[in-house]
Amino acid sequence: MENSNARVEDSFNGDMILIDRLASFLEKDRWEWDRQGIISLDDISDAISNGQVEESAPYGDTWRHLPEERSRNWHIGRIIYFINHKDEIKDIEIDSECYEWHVLPDPIITDGNHRLLAAIWLQKEGNLKSVHCWFDGRVDLLDYLTGKTDERLFEV
Repeated sequence: MENSNARVEDSFNGDMILIDRLASFLEKDRWEWDRQGIISLDDISDAISNGQVEESAPYGDTWRHLPEERSRNWHIGRIIYFINHKDEIKDIEIDSECYEWHVLPDPIITDGNHRLLAAIWLQKEGNLKSVHCWFDGRVDLLDYLTGKTDERLFEV
Protein backbone atom coordinates (compact mmCIF):
# COMPACT_ATOMS: atom_id res chain seq x y z
CA MET A 1 0.00 0.00 0.00
CA GLU A 2 1.33 3.43 -0.95
CA ASN A 3 2.04 5.90 1.84
CA SER A 4 -0.55 8.66 1.46
CA ASN A 5 1.47 10.92 3.78
CA ALA A 6 4.50 11.07 1.44
CA ARG A 7 5.61 14.61 0.66
CA VAL A 8 6.03 15.84 -2.90
CA GLU A 9 9.63 16.85 -2.12
CA ASP A 10 10.50 13.24 -1.28
CA SER A 11 10.11 12.24 -4.92
CA PHE A 12 11.82 15.31 -6.39
CA ASN A 13 15.40 14.72 -7.38
CA GLY A 14 16.38 18.14 -8.70
CA ASP A 15 17.40 19.06 -12.22
CA MET A 16 20.48 18.53 -14.36
CA ILE A 17 21.47 21.97 -15.65
CA LEU A 18 23.77 22.46 -18.64
CA ILE A 19 26.82 24.25 -17.26
CA ASP A 20 27.57 26.27 -20.41
CA ARG A 21 24.01 27.64 -20.48
CA LEU A 22 24.07 28.61 -16.82
CA ALA A 23 27.52 30.18 -17.17
CA SER A 24 26.34 32.28 -20.14
CA PHE A 25 24.04 34.19 -17.79
CA LEU A 26 26.79 35.00 -15.33
CA GLU A 27 28.61 37.23 -17.84
CA LYS A 28 31.81 37.02 -15.87
CA ASP A 29 34.66 34.64 -15.36
CA ARG A 30 35.67 35.99 -11.97
CA TRP A 31 34.32 35.62 -8.46
CA GLU A 32 35.12 37.06 -5.07
CA TRP A 33 34.38 36.01 -1.49
CA ASP A 34 35.04 37.83 1.77
CA ARG A 35 36.58 40.82 -0.04
CA GLN A 36 39.79 38.79 -0.39
CA GLY A 37 40.43 39.43 -4.06
CA ILE A 38 39.04 38.26 -7.36
CA ILE A 39 39.40 34.60 -8.40
CA SER A 40 39.35 33.73 -12.10
CA LEU A 41 39.41 30.43 -13.93
CA ASP A 42 43.05 31.14 -14.79
CA ASP A 43 43.85 31.63 -11.09
CA ILE A 44 42.40 28.19 -10.39
CA SER A 45 44.46 26.63 -13.20
CA ASP A 46 47.60 28.32 -11.88
CA ALA A 47 46.91 27.13 -8.33
CA ILE A 48 46.44 23.56 -9.53
CA SER A 49 49.68 23.75 -11.55
CA ASN A 50 51.49 25.07 -8.48
CA GLY A 51 50.21 22.20 -6.32
CA GLN A 52 47.84 24.14 -4.08
CA VAL A 53 46.09 21.84 -1.65
CA GLU A 54 42.35 21.39 -1.65
CA GLU A 55 40.10 22.56 1.17
CA SER A 56 37.34 20.19 2.25
CA ALA A 57 35.76 22.27 5.03
CA PRO A 58 32.31 23.66 4.09
CA TYR A 59 31.76 27.40 3.73
CA GLY A 60 28.84 29.60 4.59
CA ASP A 61 26.27 27.04 5.70
CA THR A 62 24.91 29.07 8.59
CA TRP A 63 22.92 26.14 9.94
CA ARG A 64 25.84 23.71 10.39
CA HIS A 65 28.96 25.84 9.84
CA LEU A 66 29.13 29.40 11.04
CA PRO A 67 30.30 31.70 8.27
CA GLU A 68 33.69 33.18 8.86
CA GLU A 69 36.01 35.19 6.69
CA ARG A 70 38.46 33.05 4.73
CA SER A 71 41.50 33.89 2.64
CA ARG A 72 41.55 34.00 -1.16
CA ASN A 73 43.77 30.89 -1.19
CA TRP A 74 41.27 29.08 1.04
CA HIS A 75 38.49 29.78 -1.48
CA ILE A 76 40.67 28.58 -4.36
CA GLY A 77 41.42 25.44 -2.32
CA ARG A 78 37.69 24.90 -1.81
CA ILE A 79 37.12 25.10 -5.58
CA ILE A 80 40.01 22.70 -6.15
CA TYR A 81 38.40 20.29 -3.70
CA PHE A 82 35.29 20.10 -5.90
CA ILE A 83 37.39 19.82 -9.05
CA ASN A 84 39.10 16.78 -7.49
CA HIS A 85 35.77 15.38 -6.20
CA LYS A 86 33.39 16.18 -9.03
CA ASP A 87 30.87 13.61 -7.77
CA GLU A 88 30.23 16.09 -4.92
CA ILE A 89 29.30 18.91 -7.30
CA LYS A 90 25.57 18.78 -6.75
CA ASP A 91 22.69 20.50 -4.99
CA ILE A 92 23.55 23.95 -6.36
CA GLU A 93 20.58 26.17 -5.54
CA ILE A 94 19.27 28.42 -8.32
CA ASP A 95 16.39 30.88 -8.33
CA SER A 96 15.13 33.48 -10.77
CA GLU A 97 16.15 37.06 -10.18
CA CYS A 98 13.31 39.38 -9.16
CA TYR A 99 12.98 43.10 -9.70
CA GLU A 100 10.09 45.07 -8.27
CA TRP A 101 7.02 42.92 -9.10
CA HIS A 102 8.68 40.96 -11.92
CA VAL A 103 10.33 37.56 -12.00
CA LEU A 104 13.15 37.92 -14.52
CA PRO A 105 14.39 35.19 -16.88
CA ASP A 106 17.83 35.37 -15.23
CA PRO A 107 19.18 32.78 -12.80
CA ILE A 108 20.84 33.68 -9.52
CA ILE A 109 22.88 31.28 -7.42
CA THR A 110 21.59 31.17 -3.86
CA ASP A 111 23.93 28.41 -2.67
CA GLY A 112 26.86 26.55 -4.20
CA ASN A 113 29.18 29.13 -5.74
CA HIS A 114 32.36 27.11 -5.05
CA ARG A 115 30.70 24.03 -6.59
CA LEU A 116 29.51 26.05 -9.57
CA LEU A 117 32.93 27.56 -10.23
CA ALA A 118 34.48 24.08 -10.07
CA ALA A 119 31.81 22.86 -12.51
CA ILE A 120 32.51 25.75 -14.91
CA TRP A 121 36.26 25.05 -14.71
CA LEU A 122 35.65 21.35 -15.42
CA GLN A 123 33.27 22.19 -18.29
CA LYS A 124 35.88 24.45 -19.90
CA GLU A 125 38.37 21.58 -19.62
CA GLY A 126 35.88 19.24 -21.34
CA ASN A 127 35.31 17.11 -18.22
CA LEU A 128 31.75 17.97 -17.20
CA LYS A 129 28.65 18.92 -19.17
CA SER A 130 25.86 19.23 -16.61
CA VAL A 131 25.44 19.69 -12.89
CA HIS A 132 22.72 18.72 -10.40
CA CYS A 133 20.76 21.70 -9.12
CA TRP A 134 17.72 22.62 -7.10
CA PHE A 135 15.82 25.15 -9.19
CA ASP A 136 13.09 27.41 -7.84
CA GLY A 137 12.39 29.88 -10.62
CA ARG A 138 10.67 30.36 -13.95
CA VAL A 139 9.77 27.16 -15.81
CA ASP A 140 10.79 28.66 -19.18
CA LEU A 141 14.24 29.41 -17.73
CA LEU A 142 14.50 25.88 -16.33
CA ASP A 143 13.56 24.45 -19.73
CA TYR A 144 16.37 26.44 -21.34
CA LEU A 145 18.95 25.56 -18.67
CA THR A 146 18.16 21.84 -18.87
CA GLY A 147 18.20 21.79 -22.68
CA LYS A 148 14.50 20.98 -23.07
CA THR A 149 14.34 24.03 -25.32
CA ASP A 150 16.94 26.05 -27.17
CA GLU A 151 14.93 29.25 -26.93
CA ARG A 152 16.33 31.71 -24.41
CA LEU A 153 13.56 34.09 -23.39
CA PHE A 154 14.17 37.70 -22.49
CA GLU A 155 10.64 38.81 -21.63
CA VAL A 156 9.68 39.57 -18.07
